[in-house]
Amino acid sequence: MQLQTRLRNHATDKHIGILSSNPDVGWIRNEFLLKSGAIHNSEIPYYVPPEDKNNDYATHIAPTRLNKYLPPDFYASTARGKPRFWIERYLNGSFEFSEGNVYPDFMNHVVEPFKIPDHWQRIGGADFGISDYTVLLLGAINPDDGTVYIYREYYKNVLAVPQHAKKMKEMLSEIPLGRLMHLVADPSGMRRNINDHRSLFDHYGEYGIFFREGNNRIEPGIAKVGAYFSLDKLKIFNTCVHTIREGTNYKYKTRELDSQKNADEKPVDKDNHAMDSLRYLINELPDDPKQLVREGRKPKVYGASGQVYDNNLPYALQDDPIQTYSSGNNWMNY
Repeated sequence: MQLQTRLRNHATDKHIGILSSNPDVGWIRNEFLLKSGAIHNSEIPYYVPPEDKNNDYATHIAPTRLNKYLPPDFYASTARGKPRFWIERYLNGSFEFSEGNVYPDFMNHVVEPFKIPDHWQRIGGADFGISDYTVLLLGAINPDDGTVYIYREYYKNVLAVPQHAKKMKEMLSEIPLGRLMHLVADPSGMRRNINDHRSLFDHYGEYGIFFREGNNRIEPGIAKVGAYFSLDKLKIFNTCVHTIREGTNYKYKTRELDSQKNADEKPVDKDNHAMDSLRYLINELPDDPKQLVREGRKPKVYGASGQVYDNNLPYALQDDPIQTYSSGNNWMNY
């Protein structure tokens, strides 16, 4: 893997610096790869936000398979017995895997964006900060198969509540009326100030955003998010760049040999605001994603002749003519 950038040298027009390194999920990925104007030889569709793209940067990924001079069995023999993160990093040139990842397959669930249908239900999860980041993630539930798509993120710090609330309300205003199921947040937002006895939830409520207390049990929450990933029922739009950055860097603490340190297996408590928001969001959903299938849709309606009237529309959009009456023609018998 090589990272190229023109240096600030006015003596030459084509002065180039080359940095060569093994793939890393830290600063090399964040400051070079995800700001490159061009990425070559990558099998992973890395998303570079247009506002971050620097055409003076080019990233060249060189996986082992490109070296045609190696013995035919080199890849297989080298990979034998190695953990997946090692194979992905050192043989496949992936920037998405490292030792101790909480969600090792996170990048396998990043997808291209699409227009969310209006009838899909939405859910939101939020985490609060001042110098730390305040985050709001919005998810949409596919009623056909129960898959949850994280499709929007708000990720800002060093702003006052009115500014956060204004941006969040703009996001929430795009949700069709009646489609928002829950808006949950860090339960610490319920703590009341010792002076005026008002909470952060109360403050957001003044601006028309009403959170409810989220489930903050870390280990069970991580297990539930991991279960949704393993069942292929949780997807992240690749435009949620901060969520992806946190997800690929979300790790457990290094465990020392012959030590009981970190036996609780809690992840490193750093740069995890989007991961906390994701956990609050998923914790509101059933353990079995199958229970989300077709939720919120009107069940099939059968007419007197046995004809089925089901257009997969929300109840409010069903036509009155399909309604049948058991006897008579008055509303009491409907």
